[in-house]
Parts: sequence; structure tokens; C-alpha cells
Amino acid sequence: MISIIFALIVGFVIGGVLVYFGYRYKDNSFDNTLNKLGDVEKRFDEKTNLILNQLNDRMRENRESSERTGGHMNKQMHEFAAGISGIGERIRFMGDSLKQISSFQEIFRSPKLRGQWGEVALANILSQYFPREHYELQYHFRATNDIVDSVLKLPDGRLLSIDSKFPLDNFERDKKLFAGELKNQIDSIASKYILPSEGTLDVALMYIPAEAIYYEVIHGGMAENNFNVAAYAREKRVIPVSPNTFYLTIQAINHWYRDVTISKEAREIWKRVGKILEDSKKLEESFSKLDAHLSHARSSFDESGKRLNLMNQKMERLTGGEESS
Repeated sequence: MISIIFALIVGFVIGGVLVYFGYRYKDNSFDNTLNKLGDVEKRFDEKTNLILNQLNDRMRENRESSERTGGHMNKQMHEFAAGISGIGERIRFMGDSLKQISSFQEIFRSPKLRGQWGEVALANILSQYFPREHYELQYHFRATNDIVDSVLKLPDGRLLSIDSKFPLDNFERDKKLFAGELKNQIDSIASKYILPSEGTLDVALMYIPAEAIYYEVIHGGMAENNFNVAAYAREKRVIPVSPNTFYLTIQAINHWYRDVTISKEAREIWKRVGKILEDSKKLEESFSKLDAHLSHARSSFDESGKRLNLMNQKMERLTGGEESS
């Protein structure tokens, strides 16, 4: 459309120029003028075509650029929509996770389930670091008829009582009540599970499965009315431990077991060395006896040789005497 309009304008311009020069010049110079106008028209057409081609190229480039831009925008819109969808999925996942956490927290509302969870956690830790013959779960004391969650059988034959406590209710409600509850539990462990007459150590461990509660106990956060739970536990020879600190206790006991094992192996080696020394002494005695026997045999052999020599000499003399007579 643009090229047609442009061609019409050019035609009108050329026609006007021709009419003008036709009336003005009526001699031979008119032909020259027409030739020049033809050249001008030719160059003008070339320029026009060049401009039109450039315009067409620009329009095509603009169209392609618009298409690319539109495609890029569509791609970004799809990616944005996918991102929004992914965020929605994550929000739903977080909601489900929060529901699961809430359900898990509800489990700990029950003191019985809480206690069972602490016992299972304690048993799991012991099973990871000790062979089954080194500990016993739900150990029964004959003298008191009480049952402790677990005991460690130490290398010296004595027992280390370990009882799990998880006093969550009062911890969340009131620190003063929590301190009183801990005091009662410490008294219970000290009276029931520290029994040297039945082979226990004079200390026991109170396993607290929650690090936050253990931190409050150890760092004096439960001190109320001049009562400090950690100091009271030390006085009663009850040692509070958390999952992390219990690991350190386990490592110390494991080192003890290794030391005892190494000592036993060293004693066994010395026994074997002593046996070898004893056998070597017996072998030395046997060699001495054999040497004595060999010496006696040698002496007898030499003595027999001398007698045989004398006998030969006598025989030679007898034989020589007979010959001379």
C-alpha cells in the first residue's frame, strides 16, 4: 500500500515537470532535458526501491522481534505459573508437616506414652554402643522389688542404674512445680536404684530425653526458693544426662571396657609367655639329661674301645709267642 501511494506521488511529480518543461522549451534542448529527466527518474526509482526494501526489512525485523518477545513473554508466564503452582504445593506440604508435628506433640501429652518413648530412646542408644551382654533392660532388684529402666554391667562386675524421666507437663506450666517434680524423681532414683548391696554403684544416671529440659536443670534455670535441682541431684548422687552428655558417659565406659579387655589380653599373653618359659626350662633339663646320657655313652664307648685295644694287644702277644715257640 505504501509503495503504491509513493509511486503515484512520484508519477505526479514527473508529469508536472514534463508539462512545465514542454511549454517552456520547444527547441532541440527539450530532448536533452527529457533524457536528463529520464536519468533522474531512474535514479529516483532506484532510491525509492532501496528505501522500500529497507522499510520492508525493518518491518520484517520488527515483526520477528515482536514474535520473539511474545514467545519469551509466554515462556516467562508459563514459568511464573509453574512457580506459583510449586509454591502452592510447598505450602500444602508445610501444612501437612505442621499437622504431623502437631500430632507428634499430642503424643507427648500422655505421660505414659512419653515415658515409653524415653525408655525406647534409651534402649536404642545402649544397643548402638554396647553388646547385649553388657546391659540389661527393665532390671529387677530383688531387695526392693523395684524395676529400673536399664542397668549397665560394668567391667568390675558392678551395675550402673539408668532411669529415664520426661517431666514435660510441669515444665511447660510452672518452673516451681517442675522443680518439685524433679526433686521427687531424684529421691525416687536415689532410694530405689542405688543399692550397693545388690552390686550397684553408689551413683545412678537420670536420663532426660529432651535437651531443653536438661539445659534448664543443669544451668540452674530451675532454681526456686533457694532450691537448685542440679545441686540437689549431686547431693543425692544422681547424675542427670541428656542424649548428648549420655554419649560422653558411654564413651568413657567403652574406654574402660577396652582397657579391661587389653589388660585381660596382656595377662593372657604373659601366661602364654610363662608357659613357654616353663616349657623351655623343661626342654633344657631334657637336653641336660640327654647330654649326660651321651657323655656316659661316650665314656662307655671310650672304655670299651680301650678294653678292645688291650684285648687285641693280648691276643697279638699270645699269637706271637706261639709262633716263636
